[in-house]
Amino acid sequence: MEDAFTLVPLSDSQEPQAPDLRLLRGLWQGGRPAEGSMAVAAVLEASLTDAMHEVIWWMDLGAIAPDGQPGFICRYFGPHMRQLYGIDPRGLELIHFLRQPYMARAIAILRAVARTRLPHRFTSETSVIPGAPLYDVEALALPVGDGQGHLTGVVGATIVRPL
Repeated sequence: MEDAFTLVPLSDSQEPQAPDLRLLRGLWQGGRPAEGSMAVAAVLEASLTDAMHEVIWWMDLGAIAPDGQPGFICRYFGPHMRQLYGIDPRGLELIHFLRQPYMARAIAILRAVARTRLPHRFTSETSVIPGAPLYDVEALALPVGDGQGHLTGVVGATIVRPL
C-alpha cells in the first residue's frame, strides 16, 4: 500500500492539529526577530519545555552532500523519536542512515525547508517500518538561524498516532 504523504509550507494563519506541534510552532514564532524571518536558534532552544523534548528533533546544517545539496547533523533526537524509529542519530550526519526506509524522505523534507527557509507541515498515513502497522503522522519542520539571516538548521517535532 502506498502511503498518502503531503508536504506543504505552513502559512502564519494555518494551525497544526496536534497540541505539541501547535506549542512548538508558537515557541518558534516567539523566537523570530521579525515577521517572516527564521527563529533564532538560541532563543528557541532556551524556550523549549521539558515535555517538548520527548518529541522534538533538531538538525544542524552540515557539510554539502555529494549530490551538492545541504547535509544535516543531528543535534537532538527526542527519546520518543529514538524509540519510534529505532535509531539514535545524535551527533551524526543523517546521510549515514539512508538505509533506513524513511530517511531519504526526511532528508528531502529538511532540504525543502533549507531551500525555502519556510516552515513546513507534513502528514502521512504510513508505516515507520515496512510491514508494521500504519500510523497517522503529523510533523513540523521549522527553519532556525543565527539572528543575522543565515540558516543554521531545522527543528521540528513528529507526532505519530496508530490508525
